[in-house]
Amino acid sequence: MKIFIINLERSTNRKIEMQNEMQKLNNNFEVIFFDAVDAKLNKHIFYKDKYFSKLTKYLIGKNLSDGEIACFASHFLLWEKCVELNEPIIILEDDIIIQPHFEEGIKNIVKSNYNFVKLSSINIDAKKKQKTNHHQNKHFILSLKGVDGTQGYYITPVAAKAFINHSTKWIKPVDNYMESFWIHSVPTITYTPRLIDDHPNYNTTTIEQRRVKVPYRYKFTRELSRLLLNIRKQFYMILHK
Repeated sequence: MKIFIINLERSTNRKIEMQNEMQKLNNNFEVIFFDAVDAKLNKHIFYKDKYFSKLTKYLIGKNLSDGEIACFASHFLLWEKCVELNEPIIILEDDIIIQPHFEEGIKNIVKSNYNFVKLSSINIDAKKKQKTNHHQNKHFILSLKGVDGTQGYYITPVAAKAFINHSTKWIKPVDNYMESFWIHSVPTITYTPRLIDDHPNYNTTTIEQRRVKVPYRYKFTRELSRLLLNIRKQFYMILHK
């Protein structure tokens, strides 16, 4: 199976760290470093036509940052690669460490019928998230409330096509979009115990950076959009119970 590691070309230290991490695995994996879309080099502007900034302001109260657009683009390009290869792949970001049971976990995932499985999630253990988690069995958790993060996941062409087909306009960060199962019909499944963990040397998330002050004129539309999206989510859950 192919493992694609999202890595900025200028982040040579992270690449070396990930090369060392991959030494933990046997030869059953083909490791490929994927050049991430670099916002600092303005490469994200090639995807501006996919970004619906006006709607984003009304829905979440602010624009996506250049980094968030670049991150979405990097994952989007790998979804396209998954479809092109017509085979499941593993996508990792370059700020993780491999757990000892990684290979066993991947074997369990491949044997399952899931098309999208997170190998770890930032907020899977948060109390407010746990309330909507459903243990499918000892290794798989279905989350109905976003658990955040794109550190690593397994994806099949079926899920990749669904993500692509429903993201003609990017109006939210990529991890939030991937967890919007009521939009693309791909459930959020997380493997437990986690197969990867945060690298202690790196900051793995921009979640904190999203908590910015929302201009007053967008607060009402943001809350209204949350209400409408929640209604849509509830209808979806009733129809697909």
